[in-house]
Amino acid sequence: MVRNLSVLLVEASKVQSLFICKQLNSIGVVNIEHVDSIFAAKKSLSNFIPELIISSMYFQDGCGIEFIEYVKNVYQNSIAFVLISSEQNSELLNQVKTAGSVAILTKPFKLEELEKALNLVLLQIDELTLD
Repeated sequence: MVRNLSVLLVEASKVQSLFICKQLNSIGVVNIEHVDSIFAAKKSLSNFIPELIISSMYFQDGCGIEFIEYVKNVYQNSIAFVLISSEQNSELLNQVKTAGSVAILTKPFKLEELEKALNLVLLQIDELTLD
């Protein structure tokens, strides 16, 4: 069980969104706002500053790497980021890590992998709180 984090879920697929929300709920995360595009995510961030953004890699209006960079630049590392993707290109995945994603979950991922990623997020949040 993970403590309840505020989460912005950015996922275009309704099926994937339901699956991810159910997994998050099952481990105690219930404060979830869902949007289906990068544009909607940026708009949402003007009203809701989550502790964590969980995002897919590809959208009709952009790519996850640029979105990570946007979040890191605008919010100066105050929001943790986890990317979910079925991407297999190691060069692209390295770009995701370099951009600042705490973890990358490969679709389909298991609940244990999600919990591990959230524990890494909590460690990052704790480190920021100590600074």
